[in-house]
Amino acid sequence: MGDFKEEGFLPDAMLNFLALLGWNDGSEQEIFSRAELVDKFALDRITKSGAVFDKTKLSWMNGANPDSTISTTSACCATQRATEHEGCWLGISTPVEA
Repeated sequence: MGDFKEEGFLPDAMLNFLALLGWNDGSEQEIFSRAELVDKFALDRITKSGAVFDKTKLSWMNGANPDSTISTTSACCATQRATEHEGCWLGISTPVEA
């Protein structure tokens, strides 16, 4: 995951992308908040077909409208590119002490 982090991929974009590799909620929605994923996830919606890791789609998700469901934690990472706020990848937004 470190390589994706260094490339500027946001945690919530990666979470959405990985969740949708083998699951969908039956709708056309592609961007979910963490709370929506927890609420909507069901084992019976996991697909048996092989997943395709499409980095173009991941890049699209990473650049999705920040006003949609991308969290403020991800916004922290977007502005700091996870350099000063190493904790963003852990779901916290506390600056790393030098």
